[in-house]
Amino acid sequence: MVFRLAITYLKNLQNAEDVTQDVFIKLYQNDKEFQSKEHEKAWLIRVTVNASKDVLKSAWMKKTVPIVGDIVFKEKEDSDLYHAIHRLKPKYRTAIHLYYYEDYSVKEIAEIIEVTETAVQTRLHRARKQLKNILEQDYCMYSNNKEEDRYYETGI
Repeated sequence: MVFRLAITYLKNLQNAEDVTQDVFIKLYQNDKEFQSKEHEKAWLIRVTVNASKDVLKSAWMKKTVPIVGDIVFKEKEDSDLYHAIHRLKPKYRTAIHLYYYEDYSVKEIAEIIEVTETAVQTRLHRARKQLKNILEQDYCMYSNNKEEDRYYETGI
């Protein structure tokens, strides 16, 4: 869960691995008693989001150039939807990830990312709308290319 959230946020395998390691080091060093598994999970998510934001804000990150093919996708992640989600802004990506991939409720997400429930609902709504547009554009481009290919094949 920590790694998936970090990679969703950062879109970089090495940085996500570093954040994951840092989060678990903090967990180990913190030696904190959690009230429940849900409380521990919420703490891990909050620390992961904060650590990811720190990486994105770092001076080093601003000077790096992404390497093509940086993320190695798993089968279920190697889909049009997964790629479309990664094209969203981090605040929308995080809301979508927590809601659909981690099965958190709107109320729980609001507590985790420290915004109102209305803000979470708005982010989810906007993210869905953007995903729809992204996927429609991608599909249209794919459809148009297929149509052009058909004309070339028939000699028209």
